[in-house]
Amino acid sequence: MTFFDNARCAPISSPYGSSTRYDGSSRRTGGGPDATHGGIDLTLAEGTPLLAIAAGTVFATGEGGQMEGNFVWLLHLPDRSGLPFAFLAKYQHLAAPAPLRRGAVVALGQEIARSGSTGTVGGHYGSAGYAHLHLTVRSIAADKIALAVGPESGFSIVRDSIQIDPLTVYVPGLRSPGEAADLPAERKQVVVAYVGAGSVVRPASARAVWPVACP
Repeated sequence: MTFFDNARCAPISSPYGSSTRYDGSSRRTGGGPDATHGGIDLTLAEGTPLLAIAAGTVFATGEGGQMEGNFVWLLHLPDRSGLPFAFLAKYQHLAAPAPLRRGAVVALGQEIARSGSTGTVGGHYGSAGYAHLHLTVRSIAADKIALAVGPESGFSIVRDSIQIDPLTVYVPGLRSPGEAADLPAERKQVVVAYVGAGSVVRPASARAVWPVACP
């Protein structure tokens, strides 16, 4: 993975599927015997603005306790995001509850919350916790989209969705997330768009950006 124009953006500190945390410790500590990472982690200073990786709407917000903390789910449907498949993106460990309500429209690169360490204090990371963003992405099958936008959908759609590597969102030309596994090596070299100075999306044609701004 690289960034457009070789920008110096916050890197992934623990990738999807990793068996270790950012500090090299095993995820089996405090997890299960086959514990692997269900998203990507970005080590961030407390209070770093977090951005919508694509245009969409707020699906849910809440507080999940230990290992989760304050969180917000965003729903990204093709007719709004311009991307070819529907997915949910979950931002965890927010410094404070997200100031957004279910159904609120969010633009590509819009600030949606601030990074924090909620859900990490008192566990593996001790009393100080670990300020970072954990980003999870789950794809939604076409026959479940109506559920996702329904007023009583709750979290039923989350149970029916499929966890995928968040970097899949940045792969150009995919018709569905399942195609990612069969891509030739050269197409797996993802170049990620970002929001730069002045809140400018680079490149301007991007439909998905990194979840934090880049210098």
